[in-house]
Amino acid sequence: MKEVSLEIEINRLAQIVAEDKFSKKNVHQMVREDIATSMPVKKLFTACCKTVRDYMDKMYYASKNGRIAHIQYVDPEEIVLELFSVVMINTGSVSIQKIVGAFAPWFEYEDLLDGVKTAAEILGCCSKTGLYGLIDSQDSEDGYINIESHWRLDKTTTDFIARTRYLDPMIVQPEEWSNNKNGGYITTKNSVVLGKNKHHDGDQALDVLNILQKIDWSLDPRILNIEEESKKPLNTFEKKKAFTLMTSISKQVYKEMLQQGNHFFLAWKMDFRGRVYSDGYYINLQSNSYRKAMLEFTKKQLIEG
Repeated sequence: MKEVSLEIEINRLAQIVAEDKFSKKNVHQMVREDIATSMPVKKLFTACCKTVRDYMDKMYYASKNGRIAHIQYVDPEEIVLELFSVVMINTGSVSIQKIVGAFAPWFEYEDLLDGVKTAAEILGCCSKTGLYGLIDSQDSEDGYINIESHWRLDKTTTDFIARTRYLDPMIVQPEEWSNNKNGGYITTKNSVVLGKNKHHDGDQALDVLNILQKIDWSLDPRILNIEEESKKPLNTFEKKKAFTLMTSISKQVYKEMLQQGNHFFLAWKMDFRGRVYSDGYYINLQSNSYRKAMLEFTKKQLIEG
């Protein structure tokens, strides 16, 4: 019994180390500390915060007002910190698609297109501060609007941001949800309700999430021997690069899971409608057909009629 307890404790410590290593939760604090070391960048940060606040306070047409209402209680500083973290890690010019693609999911809209629109609008507004420049598609090498940052974060910060990723499945059972802010990953505590500003302390079916979090999962090595293919045409350099990067990180995650015994658990949350979702990106029960096919129960049982 003591050996089992020791193994669980070792796995728990390994889980905490992994969360600290890959979690994005510390990115904003590191960017904030980096900004504080440069007065010119600090002034740009303040200017961007004012620009975002002005953007959020104005009245527009109905659908745009609805989008902005989704983020009305988000601190503009947090929005700008995220903007800095996706813009100022790049050297040279990069396509606006890449920046928007990295920025948009942070807003956690139910419809990603709303996030794309909001991210693009904020990028356009903040370009006037001088933090970065917009290069017209006619003047760029790839034929797309490009963004070129006039400043760069410290190498320690950029290396940290580059290392972060969506958290892997857990090698220990997730923490039971005891209330609407306490459950799932060990060190990363946030709302059980997905979406920015969707949190509330009303009753949720936490018992359902806790049942799902006790299910043991494994990867099917037969599926991993098959190369993942894109379901969409990779007809631009940026799309090919993004898909290659995604599959490369995915393979590393699969390898790590196998090396750790190929036995893991998924943390679960729910949206404001009560629909449940497994946490994670590279290994996710509700992802595309390839990623669904690679998952199997660790504890198998023959079902007989």
